[in-house]
Amino acid sequence: MKNLTDQQKGSLMAFLAVLFITPDSLFIRLSNVDTWGLVFYRGIIPFLTVFLGMLIIYRLSFFKILASSGYHGLIYIITFSITNITFVVSIQNTNVANTLVMIATAPMLSAILSAIFLKEPPDKKHGFQ
Repeated sequence: MKNLTDQQKGSLMAFLAVLFITPDSLFIRLSNVDTWGLVFYRGIIPFLTVFLGMLIIYRLSFFKILASSGYHGLIYIITFSITNITFVVSIQNTNVANTLVMIATAPMLSAILSAIFLKEPPDKKHGFQ
């Protein structure tokens, strides 16, 4: 792992992410749980895991840290919730492949929108060579 370039590390991380998300998508499709039940279980399990982990790590200062995140933290929570809901609804109502292709195009779309609206062109020296 030490001898890998940044590009190779990024490609490896993307490959591992695909390995995790593809079976997840198929399990969603194969489960007999209704959409909102699935959204609930996909949300409550990570929430409890992270919440308990943060309480163990930060103890009582966790609540101060949570409160200090302000509206940025609230926006993140809302955005993450919407993402989880739309992912489950998309998997259950379209082909799994279509959903995964849309997720895979997100970084490219982000780069295009960043170039258009923020005037931040992609860094050419970190592209494919």
